[in-house]
Amino acid sequence: ALERALEAAPLNRVMRDACERHLAWAALEDAGITADDDLPPPYEPLVRLFERGGAFHTEHGWAYVGHRGVPTRVKGWEHYHRPDPITALDDDALDALDAADAAR
Repeated sequence: ALERALEAAPLNRVMRDACERHLAWAALEDAGITADDDLPPPYEPLVRLFERGGAFHTEHGWAYVGHRGVPTRVKGWEHYHRPDPITALDDDALDALDAADAAR
């Protein structure tokens, strides 16, 4: 049933994989099998992006979130990792980012 639902959705392969992995992670959490209670849900930022109509894909060594790209081959994603989030994921913070984007 999940595969049929995801196939019917307008998702690219990366987005579909992220949704499947998010559900698998949630099942592990429900079963109490996650490695660290302090670890934030790893797929939550992508899920919030998808819920708000955003997209994510990779192409030719770049990871794209919306219309912004980050090179993944030149320095690797580790170069861009930061311990603190770039922005909050609450609706007010994301609404402000969307409004700033729309104003451009």
